[in-house]
Amino acid sequence: MSRVPGRVSIREVAEAAGVSVAAVSQALNGKGRISKATADVIRQTAREMGFVPNQGAARMRSGESLLLGLVVTDISNPFYAELTSEVEDTAYAEGYLSIIANCHDDPERQEALLQSMIGQGVAGLMIVPAAGSMPQNFDLIHAHGIPFVFCVRGITDERADFVGFDDFKAAYAATRHLIELGHTRFGVIGGLTQTKTGWLRIDGVRIALRDAGLALDEAAVLPGPPTSEFGAEATGRLLARNGDITALMCHNDYVAFGAYAALAGKRQIGTDISVVGFDNVAGSDVLAPPLTTIGLDSPAIGKRAVEVLLARIRAGETVRQSINLAARLIVRGSTGPAPSAGERIATVTGLGRDDQQRIGRKRLSDA
Repeated sequence: MSRVPGRVSIREVAEAAGVSVAAVSQALNGKGRISKATADVIRQTAREMGFVPNQGAARMRSGESLLLGLVVTDISNPFYAELTSEVEDTAYAEGYLSIIANCHDDPERQEALLQSMIGQGVAGLMIVPAAGSMPQNFDLIHAHGIPFVFCVRGITDERADFVGFDDFKAAYAATRHLIELGHTRFGVIGGLTQTKTGWLRIDGVRIALRDAGLALDEAAVLPGPPTSEFGAEATGRLLARNGDITALMCHNDYVAFGAYAALAGKRQIGTDISVVGFDNVAGSDVLAPPLTTIGLDSPAIGKRAVEVLLARIRAGETVRQSINLAARLIVRGSTGPAPSAGERIATVTGLGRDDQQRIGRKRLSDA
């Protein structure tokens, strides 16, 4: 009868090879003073029997772990999917395996996942914090002496490193771009104000306007989930009560996708209204018109987070690092010069461009 791989004990391998359990352990770990010939026989026997060493048990005995944990908010979002893929690749290249989990922006689920990963004996953790997370939500990690790094979303916690982007600076730059195009009436949609990322992006818009001698109408700020569904709903709501808006800042590209849907047939994007997103996700460049967005290199965050974490694990690095990677404004067709006052009035009252031209011709004939 064939054996089931992984259910063969080290003692059975030793008996089959005619050696001691210690000799099997030495051969499989490449340690000890047994001869090469004996080690080859043991390894061949182990392969034929389908023996799989229990690395977890071995590392529990030695105090060493080669497991890293990653908790993200939504792995279905391509931004986080790319980050996750790079974490796994970088960790694997360094000899580590990754445990990856979704918290779905739920702090309680996040806590349960972190507890489970600690129980699995991870050497370190990388976390995209759930909305509303506070420093005390991570006390258990600290109590176990496990190094951890926050990714993308920052939390003021001196016990952890951070790898992300300067969200304030990126939003400020995007707003300056729109101001230079002549826009003065802004709307801001999406983003959870319980997250540092959310309020930093809103503040970037607010302060850029203030520095230009303008003010952000706070009634035109609609925070909410970073989803296309919310983007569509919020855009419709915003235009119904703030119809003179000519520039729309979206928390991310998915919110912008929803805004496109809500604006279809009502406003001409890039002409009547300019739209800006964040993340430069797949598909943002093939919209009609292509979306102006902030390019964020999510794989670079994943790679850098692993590097920072391993520096703590391997070298005992104690100086906290806060690393903001470069972001870049990618200007495409969704942003253009602010419409003239006459064009704004026509847009607000629902007149199309043919109507505007007809009215213009009539005024000339009446003159």
